[in-house]
Amino acid sequence: MNVRIIAALGCTLALASCDGNDISSSSAPSPTSSSPSNVASSSVSVVPSSSAVFSSSSSLASSISSASLSSVASSSPAAPQNTITIEEGSNAICSATGVIESNHAGFGGAGFFNGDNTVGAGITYSVKTADNGNATLQIRYANGSGSARNATVSINDGAGGATDVSFSTTGEWSNWQTLNTTVFLNAGDNTITINSAAAEGLANIDAITLSGSEIAAGSCDGVETSSSPNTASSTSNSSSGGVITPPPGAKADPSMGGYANIAGHGLSTTTGGDGGRTVSVSNYADLARYALSDEVLIIKVSGTIKAPADVKMMDVKSNKTIIGQGSGATIDGFGFDVNGWLPEQIAAFGKTCSPDKKNSFTPTSNVIIRNLIFKNAADDSINIQCYSHHVWVDHNTFYAAYDGSVDTKRGSDLVTISFNKFSQTGKTSLVGHSDNNGDQDSGYLRVTYHHNWFDRPNNRTPRVRFGHVHTYNNYYDNNDSCMRIGPGGKIYAEANYVKDAGKILKASENEGSLTWTSSNIWDKNEFGDVGSDKLDADQSVQKPPYSSNVGPAPTSPPPAGAGRL
Repeated sequence: MNVRIIAALGCTLALASCDGNDISSSSAPSPTSSSPSNVASSSVSVVPSSSAVFSSSSSLASSISSASLSSVASSSPAAPQNTITIEEGSNAICSATGVIESNHAGFGGAGFFNGDNTVGAGITYSVKTADNGNATLQIRYANGSGSARNATVSINDGAGGATDVSFSTTGEWSNWQTLNTTVFLNAGDNTITINSAAAEGLANIDAITLSGSEIAAGSCDGVETSSSPNTASSTSNSSSGGVITPPPGAKADPSMGGYANIAGHGLSTTTGGDGGRTVSVSNYADLARYALSDEVLIIKVSGTIKAPADVKMMDVKSNKTIIGQGSGATIDGFGFDVNGWLPEQIAAFGKTCSPDKKNSFTPTSNVIIRNLIFKNAADDSINIQCYSHHVWVDHNTFYAAYDGSVDTKRGSDLVTISFNKFSQTGKTSLVGHSDNNGDQDSGYLRVTYHHNWFDRPNNRTPRVRFGHVHTYNNYYDNNDSCMRIGPGGKIYAEANYVKDAGKILKASENEGSLTWTSSNIWDKNEFGDVGSDKLDADQSVQKPPYSSNVGPAPTSPPPAGAGRL
């Protein structure tokens, strides 16, 4: 799309900064834009008005965290002209009331801004000019609702002009259009704010583009953003949403331990739905609705929940605690897919989240699944994949599934699996799904297993490729081998009790590394002395860099499984 540049004679635009710091921009011969050439556009005007009154929200969107800024320059005989585009994550975004999402195709950069569904919710950008004058502002947006969404565009909190604009419907959330307006900027620092004028919120905003004379974008360094967890809910602007930051004060359960309790990928620990509201469910429709919500939620499950005949997995979004009530809450015939690779991404990019698509979507994070019985799963009971992180699976009972009971794969990270009972499961727990997936998995797949009761499973307790696994205080009573280590896999095992297992490792699949400490017990009444044919440990794996409350190896099953909280 070619951007038409409108600038007043003598207007000189320089770099802006919300904190007063200047940064530089560049110029090039002709104006262009990074937006697709087939988007529609409309125009309105913003004129200066000393009497304009404007109020904006101060809550900020935490998912706006990394810089993303592009500029394309142009020139004319009179003065250098250039065009800049400010996308999500730019330091020129000073505040926002909403979230960054990536669940609809067609956006530029890493995603788009989805404002909260309240009057006044919006986003503020910074620019700075050397002289008073006009610049062209273009807003790239999508509005998949059935009607126009009204907003206000203001300059300098209204002191530099404010006008009403209307984002017409685009039919689908993946259809993007542009709205053009002329803004008057004063010499020095300026802010441009787009705020919703009605309770349904804004259209989704992909980027703004500014065209003028020697124009550049500003920096809002040091401004931390956040969002309102109770307003960005399942009634989000989009048909499906993104990530909401856990609310301030959300706390981790002290019994969690392990990798899920360490910082990484923008989170300090795993809190699930703590700090959000609590809802109760007893049927599939309600559970699916809340699990797919963008809201921070504690979802309490009662009774037995069965899925429709054609459903194998239920997607679970970020910031959820799904917890069974009592000792009999059951998930029957389906499993949970902790996975940000949703139908929109599948339609746009394919079935799986390949490494080259890592930045095209928002991974799921901060999920807790506790005190549930899983049986008859048509696929996996719990599947953690596609760069999902900070997941805690605790005090559940797993019966045999068609595939795995708890699988962690495709670049997922920082997972704790604790106090679960795996009862006669088959392909029990996988860490890394393929010998050929090192490009995606290496450096990820950090998983802790502690205080689990493996009650006559066949194998994969766990099966590790490329991951770094810590196992402690588990009780193994296995039908086959205990652990399997594939390419790049690492296990640090301490204080585990192996009552029964033909071998600790399956030798034909031992292509990784194992540290087996002296605190482990392999029941010699069953097997006699541990021989090199049964235990192949090179002792090269380092203990994970977190504090863990490791007790002695349990000589009887720990209080694991549903109903044992």
